[in-house]
Amino acid sequence: MPKFDPNMRLRFLTLVLLMLAGHAMAQSTKSLQKVMQLKMQGDGGSNGAAIAFHSVNKKYYAAMAGNTSYPLCVFNEQGYLVSGGQVETLADVRGLWFNTRKAKLQGNAYGENGWFEYTLDGNGIPTDHRVIMENASQPDPQSVGTFAAKLNQVLFFDGRDIYFYDVISGEVKESLSLQEMRKKSGMSSFNADDYNNSTVFYTGTTGMEIGVVNTATRMIELYSMTGQLGQKLAIPSGVSLYTKFNCGYANGMYWFLIKPPAPGPAIRKALLLPAVHPHSQLLLVPWVGALVAATVNTPK
Repeated sequence: MPKFDPNMRLRFLTLVLLMLAGHAMAQSTKSLQKVMQLKMQGDGGSNGAAIAFHSVNKKYYAAMAGNTSYPLCVFNEQGYLVSGGQVETLADVRGLWFNTRKAKLQGNAYGENGWFEYTLDGNGIPTDHRVIMENASQPDPQSVGTFAAKLNQVLFFDGRDIYFYDVISGEVKESLSLQEMRKKSGMSSFNADDYNNSTVFYTGTTGMEIGVVNTATRMIELYSMTGQLGQKLAIPSGVSLYTKFNCGYANGMYWFLIKPPAPGPAIRKALLLPAVHPHSQLLLVPWVGALVAATVNTPK
């Protein structure tokens, strides 16, 4: 495991976990509440690429987008950082997923850099990677892939269409038009600018398998495999939404990246104060804007 360097400049970003509990009613709206957070550690990057949960070793993997040297943080199931000092992404990560059929942590990279697979050490920390799908098996250079275990396919979204890619050939098997999905569900006219155009969720929940983030209405829209709206999830007002990246779905929960404010004198001073985390290694005091955990607001 890499040693933590207390002199390394840290940038704390917070992944806020939003979880929906219970069974949903068709085309109803429920409100998400914050229930967990992960504090990203490392130097480099301002956009969260993706998050994945390894269902065998029970660890979360969260990567920053933009460079092969940007942080990849590993957390245990309780949300404590276990990767020590900065672990690099090694690939220019966009999508990240756990392939349950092969028990491998995989992802897709920017542009024509293809899909990749990580090598993990005995502690579950990535030490190397290899390309498993060459060239651009994705609709857009910035597309964030997600693995659909039931289909054995990888899903992508380009702001207008959802694509299903075969994991063997890397070819598109089918696609769904979001405009047609909205029309089929009796929703108003479609505007591609209203959506996070890089990221799609796959929940595996029957009738609500496919999820997209509508930044205009601040809703997660969940659709069936046939394109019928099954559920809307209201995103809390304190969560910032973006047209690309900074959101994800892992371990049955929805994640959003909360970026820190621009460093002012008070925050810079706080970042210089050392504090020992009771469950992990030496950390610095995080920025004061971290969001707290809560439970889901389930209508009675």
